[in-house]
Amino acid sequence: MIPAPSVNTIPRAALALAMVLTGVFVTEHVLAIEPSGPWLAPSVKTLLALGALHAPQVLHDGEWHRLLTAPFLHADIFHLGLNVLAMMFAGRLLEPRIGMARFLAVFFAGALIGAVASIAANPPEMVAVGASGGIMALLAAAFVVSFRQPAGPERRMVQWNLAVVLLPALAPLAAISQVDAAAHGGGAFIGTTLGLVMLRRWPPDREMPRACKPAALLTVLGTVAALGAFVLVGRTFESYRLAVQVIPNDILPRTDQEADALAETLIQRYPRDPRARMMMARVLINRDDLGGAETLLRDALADRDILSALFTRDTEWKLRAMLASVRLEQGDRAEARLLTREICLKGRNHTLRLVLITYGLCEQAPLQ
Repeated sequence: MIPAPSVNTIPRAALALAMVLTGVFVTEHVLAIEPSGPWLAPSVKTLLALGALHAPQVLHDGEWHRLLTAPFLHADIFHLGLNVLAMMFAGRLLEPRIGMARFLAVFFAGALIGAVASIAANPPEMVAVGASGGIMALLAAAFVVSFRQPAGPERRMVQWNLAVVLLPALAPLAAISQVDAAAHGGGAFIGTTLGLVMLRRWPPDREMPRACKPAALLTVLGTVAALGAFVLVGRTFESYRLAVQVIPNDILPRTDQEADALAETLIQRYPRDPRARMMMARVLINRDDLGGAETLLRDALADRDILSALFTRDTEWKLRAMLASVRLEQGDRAEARLLTREICLKGRNHTLRLVLITYGLCEQAPLQ
């Protein structure tokens, strides 16, 4: 058995991962869809939009890419700081001994298995983020690999330092805090397993393990998969960004009376929601402010991003029918007919078409 490489070597893979985690955390705030909380904590909606782990979306909606994106997200600056420190600690102890490829492979494996364990063991409503699974894998692997060092004070010191970090993170008490004990346990399990595999295949006369193609392949695949997962997040991000600008279902008025009473409040809080615009337009119509109602309805129809992404054609038809009624009151029957042309042609037995027939804006369908 020969001495381990110096731990004073700069752990380049660990440093690169720490920089990536920090960069992603900055991105969480650049792309925040709601204001951040204390300690630069992104809102839950922002984290979900950027790929946080959430069991219903993974298991029921098939968003498996969250298993790879969640480990790169963090809940606040304190969470990020602890993980970066632990990453660098693991890097100084482990990376010089096993090399960059194995180090990154252990991290990716721990991050993935930790995310799977989190989904399996935690309540379905829990939203989880953080690199803890990957970091615990690195720490556990470092503890196992430390047995490559000659017995003596140096090895005992390394193992003691690792135990000081590992044991509290795996203690049952972690379950009563914000710590995701399941992710920690899953990461530590795969890290221990990979550490034992490395020990078994590590020739006693070599300073480092032999070159390992599977480790390099896993590193490449992990990197490509993580990048691909964030590409998928990018494709759905806009819908999340828009969703925070519409009225939540639990406060949506159920009757016309409620809508009239809440219209001014809702249009102030959700000015881009076409339903809020329709409610306020009706209030303005009742006040004989046809010009104000017309402006609101035209703005709602012009806001194609939110109207097309989050609402059905029925909502657009309601906007068109209400605007047509305003234009009819203003004496512009020609535009009113133009606004309702699609409803008349495609609505068939739709309630709106039947109402428009009574206003003379749609032709009565011939009897069969």
